[in-house]
Amino acid sequence: MPWAQAEFNGQVDPGTITQLSNDVDALHKQLRKNGGDLPFAVYTEAKTFLNNMDDALNALRQRDVGSYFTGKLALKAKTVPELVEHMAKQGLQFAPAVPGDESAYVALHQALANYDVVAQQSQQQANR
Repeated sequence: MPWAQAEFNGQVDPGTITQLSNDVDALHKQLRKNGGDLPFAVYTEAKTFLNNMDDALNALRQRDVGSYFTGKLALKAKTVPELVEHMAKQGLQFAPAVPGDESAYVALHQALANYDVVAQQSQQQANR
C-alpha cells in the first residue's frame, strides 16, 4: 500500500508510483476509447475519478508525503486566523474539494472570504 510506505518510510517507492501511474494512464486510455459508449453522467464520474487519482499520485510523489500520514501536518487551528497562519507557515495551499467534501469546502471558503473582508477593512482603517 503506497500510504503505508509513505507513513513508514516518509516516501513512496518510485517503482510503486510508476506502476500506479501506468495503471491510471491505461484507465484514461480505456475511458477515451470507450467513452462514447457510456452515458454522459457515467463518463463524467469516471473522468472525475481518474483526475482525482492523478492528483493523488502527484501527492504521493512529493518529498514530504510522509508528513501527511504521520500527523506532522495535522491541522491544529481552531479559528480562521489560526488556519491562515498555519497554512502560511507550512507553505500549504488549498486544492479542489474531493467528491463528498464539497459542502465543507464551500463553508470553509465562505469563512475565509469573510475573514479576508474583515482583514482588509482593518488594514484600511489602520492606514488612515
